[in-house]
Order: sequence, then structure tokens, then C-alpha cells
Amino acid sequence: MKKTRSYDNRRREAQAQETRDRIVDAAIRVLGSGNAAFTVPQIAKLSKVSAATVYRHFADKAAVLAAARVAIRQRFGTELPNRPGLAGLIQVQKANILRAGRAPDSLMRALVVLASDQLTRDEISARHDWIAQVLDEDLSSLSEGETRRFAQLMSIVFSSSLPIFLWRSRLLNEDGAELVEWMASTLVAGMKSKGEGDDN
Repeated sequence: MKKTRSYDNRRREAQAQETRDRIVDAAIRVLGSGNAAFTVPQIAKLSKVSAATVYRHFADKAAVLAAARVAIRQRFGTELPNRPGLAGLIQVQKANILRAGRAPDSLMRALVVLASDQLTRDEISARHDWIAQVLDEDLSSLSEGETRRFAQLMSIVFSSSLPIFLWRSRLLNEDGAELVEWMASTLVAGMKSKGEGDDN
């Protein structure tokens, strides 16, 4: 009897997760549709559930939006570099660009909508610190101020805004990935050269 109950619980959990995933997918489709209105009734209709079911899985519309944001980030890749330094950062961003290039336009349009939200100061600071840490060896010859400015610049290069710009420019492909590698390498080389020149 206990085994049956355990099986029923697992099946219910799997069904609940499937429903939740359908709701999140529908939310992404609504975001990517170009419609100004992002409403629970629209999401419910697209996911073929009632509005009450949406609210059973999510507290409110903001919670659905937050889940959609997480799902999109996962689809575009959020893995950290598996090796330190600029090479690792470039490797990750090139993979993200090529992955984004295989995504449907509706997903890219949803990313455009979600990327329009401003990051909090804490999120910005955390990203700058992370990039400065990853590039620590590459930037060892720079002053603290130059390292901070470079981390800010690289934060823009390695944000979700870059795939959006490349998508708009039809560069979500190998050419775009190579462009990002060239740009990042050139920036680091220029900053290193400047640092070494200041020492002389």
C-alpha cells in the first residue's frame, strides 16, 4: 500500500512539474509575441489550463515572469567558465552565442523584453567582481581603477544584451562568435599594453 502511495505522489509531482513547465513556456511565448499585455488569462489560454491553475503554481504574475526569466537564462546557458581567464570567458560566451543562434525568434524576442529590466546595484557589483576575479591574471598589470573600468566594459560584452544586439544584426552565428573573441582579446591586449607603457 505504501509503495502505491509513493508512486502516486511521484506521479502527482511529475504532473505538477509538467503543468508548471507548460505555464512557463506559455509565458515565454506571450513575452515573445510582441503583445504589450502580459496577463495571466493569456498565459492560461496558451498553456491550456485555467487561470486558477496558474495561480495554484505561481503566487502572482511577477512570479510567472521570474520563472520565465530563469528558464530563458537556462536555455541560453549560464555555466561558468571551466578554465580561468579571458579564454574561459570567451569560450562560454561563444557557446552562448551559437546556442542563441539556434533559438527560435520568439525566444529571442522574449529575451529582449526581459533584458530591458535594469539590474540592481548588487547584481551589477557582483558581475563586475566575478569578471575581475576571472580575469585576475590577465589584468594583473592594471591599476585598480582600470581593472574596475575594464570589468564594467566586459560586463556589457558578456551580458544577455550582446546576443540581442547580435540577433538584431543577424550575427548570432560563427561570425558573431569570432567577432566577440576578437573584440575581447583586443580590449585585453590594449589594456595590458597601456599598463605596461605606464610602468616605463
